[in-house]
Amino acid sequence: MAEEYRVTVVGAGMNFDKPVAEAVARDVLLLVLGGKPSHTKDDDKKEPKKEGSLETELSVGEYIADHNAKTIPAKLTAIGNYFHEHDGAESFTKQELLDGFESADEPSPGYFDRDIRRAVGAKWIAEKRDAKDTFYVTGTGKKALADNFGKSGGRLPQGARRKKSTAAKKATQT
Repeated sequence: MAEEYRVTVVGAGMNFDKPVAEAVARDVLLLVLGGKPSHTKDDDKKEPKKEGSLETELSVGEYIADHNAKTIPAKLTAIGNYFHEHDGAESFTKQELLDGFESADEPSPGYFDRDIRRAVGAKWIAEKRDAKDTFYVTGTGKKALADNFGKSGGRLPQGARRKKSTAAKKATQT
């Protein structure tokens, strides 16, 4: 015969007594003692684990590759979002982005400030108003990541090309 577990709470205007499963009794005890229960409502919202899959944390480099981030602005966005998803960071600095490139074993951007401006221009990241050189991934950036930066891998549309001057046109025609 299985042991019976009961949860009882008695206090001012409260009298609760109910039989519960062993796992529930353990979770209640953990909760009362200041620990974390083994199962929470948030667990139900997570996707179920695939049978036989290995649950390992992605590295920064794997995260960049998994999101098809091929350009520096796309990689900046992916690194910033990696910090948010894996470290719980709400924002990131330029130095943290550079450290992310190093962690991913990616070469550091040669024109870093320009690439940040391009990521900001694409509305993938934005500078925090209250903290200079501190950024966060925008909703547009999260959508781009969810779409794996589309087929372009994060290539931004080219700006309008300059028209050749009349003298330049004549020089190429001769």
